[in-house]
Amino acid sequence: MLNKIQFHIHENEQEQQQIEEEVAKLIQQRHHHGVEAFKRYIPNLLTSLSSNRTRSATVFCNKLGNINIIDYRTGNVLYGLHPEQESKEHIISAISRAPIINISDDNENLDSAELLVILGLGLGYFLSDLIEKRKYKYIVIYEPNEDYFASSISAIDWKSILRKANEANIALFLQINKDASELYNNIEELNQNFAVRGMAIYKHLNSPSFDEVERFLRSHQWEDMASWVPNRSMESSLVDYVPPWTLHIESGCWSDRYLNHDKKKNNLAALSNYFPDLYNEFSNYKPRIWMPVANPAGETNLCYETTGALFYTQSPSQEGKDSFTLFEQHPNKDGLILGYRGIKLRNYLHYSCLLYTSPSPRDS
Repeated sequence: MLNKIQFHIHENEQEQQQIEEEVAKLIQQRHHHGVEAFKRYIPNLLTSLSSNRTRSATVFCNKLGNINIIDYRTGNVLYGLHPEQESKEHIISAISRAPIINISDDNENLDSAELLVILGLGLGYFLSDLIEKRKYKYIVIYEPNEDYFASSISAIDWKSILRKANEANIALFLQINKDASELYNNIEELNQNFAVRGMAIYKHLNSPSFDEVERFLRSHQWEDMASWVPNRSMESSLVDYVPPWTLHIESGCWSDRYLNHDKKKNNLAALSNYFPDLYNEFSNYKPRIWMPVANPAGETNLCYETTGALFYTQSPSQEGKDSFTLFEQHPNKDGLILGYRGIKLRNYLHYSCLLYTSPSPRDS
């Protein structure tokens, strides 16, 4: 996905400023009403909304007038150009294939769930429709990034959401600053008070902890969760890095059966002719982490084999063209970062040299 901020703001600064001014009133209004709503319904979360806190992520208005999240540290945005539409389509697709987990003492197969556990709130664009459908009596949301929750106050109508949930007797539990590592204890406590039987899991955002929980529950019984020990290492290797927001392989017609094997043969033949060393390395290569998939139109994507997350959106070729066009117009904006202290790029020669030559804090 093209998640650099340059792809999401208007190239004309004056037009971008005008768009932001038009949306600013709505953002301020929703923030004010949201804070007031939490004062009434969930006052213990007000500390997470304090304006005195230092934030690393906040809302911004993109060139289409849609509200998204920008991470100051990386310059990356969370969603694509249509955050609300993307979020709503994402949850519909995910819940349609989500298994029903029996968390009661019996082992019956259940046709429906009373409880929905959501891994990742993001901006929460999916919440309003979810509440209005009244499909679940209990909704538990884990959001480890407090900045995302604080940003959602300016993006969605929390006043309406909390009021409708209260009127429909839907119990909404917001686990802010929680990564679902205590999922079993939380749900068992809920079960003791309300005698819930069926549970469904919806993963809205990617993270190592969320991926681990989802993977475990798809391959084990609920009672096995009692002895589950989460992996406390939250760092991913370069090849295992997945952005927080991605589409899933089952969200479209992506499959390895649509791959163009003739194109692969032709490319290997070209490598054999011009780069024989590369040919020898890749002629019999079998992907292990990122798997190639394609759609009926012949576009190729990459799928993270462990979770099914897609590397690109539904139009990989268009993303590639858009990326090159932006670089062609603004080549200097793809410049190297001085003073980089991140993980993702540290193995590149430039950043390795920076780390080697930069003074340590003790030398300052």
